[in-house]
Amino acid sequence: MEDTTVKLSVDLSSRVLQQFNKFSHKANITIDIGPNLMLAIKYLAGSLILFKTIDAISSAFPRDNKKSSSSSSSSSKTTKEEKARNSPKVIKQ
Repeated sequence: MEDTTVKLSVDLSSRVLQQFNKFSHKANITIDIGPNLMLAIKYLAGSLILFKTIDAISSAFPRDNKKSSSSSSSSSKTTKEEKARNSPKVIKQ
């Protein structure tokens, strides 16, 4: 069975204490988190690594499908506007 204790060192000093020439204080904390929580942490870390890998791979390939459809729709809008401006206007008397 693997060791499931987590050792945490917390630095309690701050810039305010250092300005008043106080000594920095450290607290050492040891926590036993148990095997179930350790497995959950490993699962979440693995999921995060997998998600980041998929995201990096998908961002490596450009997505031209969405860009081409949006640019074609915007170009069709400009042509409609140009046609409306250039069309002859009939004035009724």
